[in-house]
Amino acid sequence: MGAGSDHQVAAQRIRLSRFIGLLDEMSQTSIVQYDFSVRLALLFASILRARQAGRSVELLADEFCVEEIALISRTLIEIVVNAAYLQYAEDSEIDRYLYSDPILVSDDTARLRHTLTAHARRRSLGIARENAVQTIRRLIRREDDHSWSKKTLLQRAETIDVKSDTPIMSLLVTTMNSRAQAASLNLFSSLAPYLTALDTMSIVPSANRQSELAEALFGVNLSLMTLSLYLNSFLRLKADDAIEAAGASQMILQKS
Repeated sequence: MGAGSDHQVAAQRIRLSRFIGLLDEMSQTSIVQYDFSVRLALLFASILRARQAGRSVELLADEFCVEEIALISRTLIEIVVNAAYLQYAEDSEIDRYLYSDPILVSDDTARLRHTLTAHARRRSLGIARENAVQTIRRLIRREDDHSWSKKTLLQRAETIDVKSDTPIMSLLVTTMNSRAQAASLNLFSSLAPYLTALDTMSIVPSANRQSELAEALFGVNLSLMTLSLYLNSFLRLKADDAIEAAGASQMILQKS
């Protein structure tokens, strides 16, 4: 196993642990400072989900589950972009997001949707009519239609960059989304590490596998860092030093 690859994985894991802790600190510090709103509720719930996704990646990294981490990385990109985009979306689009699932949900989820909608700002007659049309469309649309926004993921990222003080979302999407998507297609390359292990039925992490793991962890860390940077700007947290310290974990590893 190559020492360089092992070093890269260790460095990325330090960064992951620190970004998870940073997101936890950011949410705990800021959530008590704001009055309830649907948009902020969705934002803080997204932070919690992103943090939990990071923790699941830590467990998957123990078993060198590179492909599974790539799947989570792709999901994380959408979590991060949507969390920020929903702060600027139209009221009607917020409603579509709340009711966008094409599958049946639990009674608890249905009640939560109703509560969030009830707390939203009073809707205009035009928005009420739009919601009625969308409700009808939801009843007849295809099961594979999960759309709630007319904008693509990149377009949502571009909207955030125009409206926020930290134009970084487009960079995240253009840098990582295609790579994460390619890694999640379950093609032959995703089985190659396991085909080589058929003789022993045991996964032995090679230097190449270590490099793949380091790259997958980098993608997760980039999403968490992007979310941290956005939150720092949007919530006025003044956490620049903390974000820099979390991202500098590779330097810390070299000093230790």
